[in-house]
Amino acid sequence: IFFSVALYFVFGFYTPIVMILFQSLMIFFSDRIIARIGDWELTSDNPTLYLLQYHLDPDEMKNFEKRVTRSTMEQMKSEIFTATFGSGKEVTCEATREVFARYGINCRPEHMRVRKINVYEVVERASRLFGLPTPKITVSNIMAPNAAATGVAPQRATVMITTGAMVQLEEDELLSVLGHEMSHVKSRDPVALFVVTSAEYLLRVYVFYPLVFVLGYFYFLFSLGGVYFIGKFFEARCDLESAMMIGSTTPMASALRKIGFSRLIFERSPSVRLMEWLSWDPHPPIYFRISRLEKIRDVSEIKHPFLTSVKDCIRGVIASVGSIP
Repeated sequence: IFFSVALYFVFGFYTPIVMILFQSLMIFFSDRIIARIGDWELTSDNPTLYLLQYHLDPDEMKNFEKRVTRSTMEQMKSEIFTATFGSGKEVTCEATREVFARYGINCRPEHMRVRKINVYEVVERASRLFGLPTPKITVSNIMAPNAAATGVAPQRATVMITTGAMVQLEEDELLSVLGHEMSHVKSRDPVALFVVTSAEYLLRVYVFYPLVFVLGYFYFLFSLGGVYFIGKFFEARCDLESAMMIGSTTPMASALRKIGFSRLIFERSPSVRLMEWLSWDPHPPIYFRISRLEKIRDVSEIKHPFLTSVKDCIRGVIASVGSIP
């Protein structure tokens, strides 16, 4: 807001156009921006991610939290790496026992889980299914399971995956989520949604501004609600195209159930389901996405994913209205 007000004093009437041009630059370089946000870049020469999980008992966790800060945790990770891969050893309790002991933990094999994932290979496979070049891959070290893709073209795409997604999802589920992101890349959805939101913004400022003064909040409720509802068409189409490329809806439905577990609990209420449809979020409700996928018996019968998604989303809204007592 501060930036737009400052621009107004310079460009006056043309400020909205300047804002759109500035945002266009951000969209153009979005692949590089996302790549810098991640913690690690994976390439064909460095394709593998090792995930180490260690489960602490409640008392151990309390003591650990008192003693360990973020910087201490980074030091601990560095020491574990030095004691294992840095010394040509696998990650085991025997190899890491001394490191764990320095931080007050008695390493027990039954509490340790190590998972090795060739992330580059999974992304490459998803890209190949869509006939796309393999995008740049960045990993964000956060436990929330998620993935995202951006870029103005398939040749300028970056995929970001969180460690939480790789911890919680099996390989076929991860492949289906990455297939969803490849569908975004192939259809250039980030650019399409940017065009839609920019058109709404320019029309609001230059054409419909009298309605904004008259309707106030209700104008934004309907206009932005409409923009994000269009975004829901894109997301629903990506679910279908991922299932079509993989040949099954089961992995995607299972991945969504894991990713959106807490959201599913929240969406049990019929009134909440309607609000989810009207929210300023480009994603359809999780319950709808899972239910829709589970009803599909043969993915080869889907002929027009986007048109099917438009119809399904409209039916989903109508059904949510009808379910309110």
